[in-house]
Amino acid sequence: MRFDVFALGQSQGRVAFLPFTKVNRKACAERALPPPVTIGEHIRAKRRERRLRQSDVGNQIGVGAETIANWEKEKAVPQIGFMPAIVRFLGYDPTPEPTTLTDRCGRTGNGSACRSKKRRCEPALTNHLGEVGNRPD
Repeated sequence: MRFDVFALGQSQGRVAFLPFTKVNRKACAERALPPPVTIGEHIRAKRRERRLRQSDVGNQIGVGAETIANWEKEKAVPQIGFMPAIVRFLGYDPTPEPTTLTDRCGRTGNGSACRSKKRRCEPALTNHLGEVGNRPD
């Protein structure tokens, strides 16, 4: 007994199908994604919204497609020199506004930045407390 094995796509003109089978095709339901938090998530969301490829975005920003993929996967963070191009691509600044007094002062972990830059901290401190001249020492 001889069995012939046919692979799909050969030039013999045979196609595997199931006769009298009804096929219903449905598009996948769009799931709601959480709002983007990181710069890579912002880039991915805007790229998908505009239906662009990573290489297209890379050409607009001035980097390669691999770099865009690394940013989107959070394997790398964009250098500060690329931020103006990223802001132009997104149409907005993806970095959050400082909300706490420490963020406004630009304070580092050791606490020395606020003491050394008092002029920079005073407007933020007065805006935060709503009073002028009441500074904790």
